Amino acid sequence: MDNLIRLGEWNVDEKRRQLSDLLKLMADLERRVRELDDEVEREKFAARSKPSESGMYYGSYIKAALKRRENLMDSLEQMDPVVTAARDELADAFQDLKKVEITQRNRDQREARERDRREQAFLDELGQESHRRRQRAG
Repeated sequence: MDNLIRLGEWNVDEKRRQLSDLLKLMADLERRVRELDDEVEREKFAARSKPSESGMYYGSYIKAALKRRENLMDSLEQMDPVVTAARDELADAFQDLKKVEITQRNRDQREARERDRREQAFLDELGQESHRRRQRAG
């Protein structure tokens, strides 16, 4: 059982690391979307403030920026089911670990009750023997 518990703990830790990595990747994608949105706003402001200098390049820039944003958003959408699956796997691994731990705890409790019962039977036998000796002697 101890080996199963260690294996279960390792499995939970591994699933937790995998989920953490996926969440970091999603956070990075979200950060990149925000940075791109901020960049688009700055370029929009620049194009408005100096239309003669940047106006002709802004159309090409905005097309490329929108395509980059679309790609980032697609990546985020694709990550959702992967993260959900990773969360489910972590929950399953944790549940499996808890089952093994509960089984071990129940086994330990049964063994402790059996040990206590044997000790009590031994003490009872000693007490009875002591009582018989006193009756014979007295």
